[in-house]
Amino acid sequence: MINLLGFIAALLFCFAIRQLCFNKEDTPTAAGAIVMAIGIFLYSAMQQFSFYAYGEIFAFILAAIWSLIVLAIMSTLLDHSFHKKHLKDPVHLFAVGTWVAGTSVLGNVIFQFSLDLGIFPYIMGMLNILLYLWFLSYVFPAFLIIFKSSAKDNAHGVLLLPTVGTQSIVLLLYNIFHRLLPAFGNICLISFGILLYIIGFYLIFRRYLLQRNWNLADDWKNTNCIVHGAISITGLATVTTEVFDYHFQFFLWMWAIVFFVLIEAVELYRAILRIKKFGIVGGVGKYDVSQWSRNFTFGMLYAFTARFQLPGSSSFAHLRHVILTVGPWIVLLFLFIEIVIFFKSKLKWSIGKNRRQSEAQMNE
Repeated sequence: MINLLGFIAALLFCFAIRQLCFNKEDTPTAAGAIVMAIGIFLYSAMQQFSFYAYGEIFAFILAAIWSLIVLAIMSTLLDHSFHKKHLKDPVHLFAVGTWVAGTSVLGNVIFQFSLDLGIFPYIMGMLNILLYLWFLSYVFPAFLIIFKSSAKDNAHGVLLLPTVGTQSIVLLLYNIFHRLLPAFGNICLISFGILLYIIGFYLIFRRYLLQRNWNLADDWKNTNCIVHGAISITGLATVTTEVFDYHFQFFLWMWAIVFFVLIEAVELYRAILRIKKFGIVGGVGKYDVSQWSRNFTFGMLYAFTARFQLPGSSSFAHLRHVILTVGPWIVLLFLFIEIVIFFKSKLKWSIGKNRRQSEAQMNE
């Protein structure tokens, strides 16, 4: 009863903040990435900080944020704009995967902090499984459209969200539903997620390696960090369920680290180019919902590394120690920066200020 009251209080608080302080805007399809990014921090990296003791409060706030996003998405069903906003574009619809993964991450956060919310987590989990199956019914036709049309020239990391959603379901079934799937079922589902990863990976690298009419500053997408994030959550699923041997887990860990270094090196160079072209605020300081994907992937690499056990004699033990030591601080720093950018963009006074600046520039 106390936990339920805590959730209601958090929901009312977040709703009041949204109504009183935020500019009225449509909720983007990828809004579930907000829950993913904050949730993976609560689930793993936050354990290294003293304020972990207040984790239940943060978990309630996360559940409230998730609820508001769900209500906003449901409102598009009522005004008949759902298909146009979320499903019309064959690439954009992959962002629906953030709904699946965000709900799964929330479920695991509820499990992590042992929140007593009655049957709510189980109802949420079952509905999320149905949402996942519904999502897949759009994913496969969308892949066919992308392969056959010019949409493949717009491929980016969002195409890997089916993998993220699949592995998040594995973790949801294992934790919330008490290891519901047998070992063979986990093997099949994790393998299916890897197959989806291979398809998305091919389309992404086909675009950026074979196309010539793009530039790094404008055409590289924030979501490309999911190239390593999707493998990190796959690795977390394998070490949690223990259905794959150490060698395969090690392969996934190395894949995640290598592509983390490669992708983030590109991101750093891109940031330099954008700052030179647009300035600090215009180059890296403007809010976009896709930026939350970076926070999620950073947090997921740490979560995978924390659960993955290396033999004491391994030459990679030092690398793992560095990630476990520095990782939580990096995840926290990037999450804090993203929250600041989010509020700067969404608060009414900030919107008004930006509008006045734009009008002044037009009048000059």
